[in-house]
Amino acid sequence: MNQKHSLLWILILCILSLHSMEEHYGQPVVIDTNPNEQLQCAIGDDQSMVGSIDGNEGLFSLWSCNNGKLIKTFNLGEKCLSSMANSNKNGSRVMITVNNNLENPTPVGQYFLPQRVPKGPLPANDNDIRSTVWDTETGSKIFDQNLKTTSPMCWSFISEDGQKAIVSLTNYEQGETLVYDLRNPKNPQKYSDWYNFLSHNQEMGIWWMPFTDIIIRQFPSGKEISEISDDQVKGAPQAWAWSPDNQTLATSITFGRMIDFWDIKTGELKESFNNENSDNESLYWITYLANGKKLASCDSTSDHEIKIWDLADGSHTKIPLESNANFLVTNQRFLAAALAHKILVWNFQNSDREAEHGKTES
Repeated sequence: MNQKHSLLWILILCILSLHSMEEHYGQPVVIDTNPNEQLQCAIGDDQSMVGSIDGNEGLFSLWSCNNGKLIKTFNLGEKCLSSMANSNKNGSRVMITVNNNLENPTPVGQYFLPQRVPKGPLPANDNDIRSTVWDTETGSKIFDQNLKTTSPMCWSFISEDGQKAIVSLTNYEQGETLVYDLRNPKNPQKYSDWYNFLSHNQEMGIWWMPFTDIIIRQFPSGKEISEISDDQVKGAPQAWAWSPDNQTLATSITFGRMIDFWDIKTGELKESFNNENSDNESLYWITYLANGKKLASCDSTSDHEIKIWDLADGSHTKIPLESNANFLVTNQRFLAAALAHKILVWNFQNSDREAEHGKTES
């Protein structure tokens, strides 16, 4: 076979491969956004909406995953240097936290990671960190709290039933967690520790700071469940993902090639997948798909793709993209990825059989 024929066959195989990906995962719904829009969260476990924030304008928007159209917009009332959002289980409420403490902060996973780790507390300022909770149906604000804090780092969560707002704060020397009952939010319960990441049911949380072990604790009691040593992790965690059954924690580290899977109860390493990226690139986002049998990841490579991992055997397929994805979210119905100027959404059926085969909704 001459060189011309070889190149032709390679081209045909590439086209067939792309076509196979389209058949397997379906054509994504495209949500057109402006350059300042950042994908934040899926809305509920079984809703077809995603939320995004325009930091320059201070706007939170809800988008339809069925047709890509804007549903409604909430005015947060201030610009957002860094922000995070998450919703309760049925999607009726969304919690949005704005952190304007840090200069050019970088949001990573479901927590804020500054470009430099601050040393010591910052002066108290009641406008530094602000948490709000909104009704997604009516667009009304039902909780608004400016936090007077010396802690520049913040994580926030809303309970599955939407009745509690949880804010965890630290300066990496000391910290606290505040739990607000939204029916009477004036006097929050206070706990003298912080959590970087809570499980889906908010019964467990991760405690971690640079150059230390990862400690998994009961929430809110703080009782230790297990510990994953820094020597085992071999670096600073870049992304976390709880399995849907809350039995496994998946992690990736900065400039690391591996996705590691840890047993929540024992802290032992169950298995690792090699992403095969180069040493100067990181797995930015990892997230389980609905049935817990697959995991999606994207990294900082120039390959422009999302990998879908089969957790049974460690194999993966690729969804080609036109540019790097910089955020992934998922719920029972879809996987969404943020690209420059757009959000792409792949819809999956709810059943295990259909999700396993990657069929799209009709």
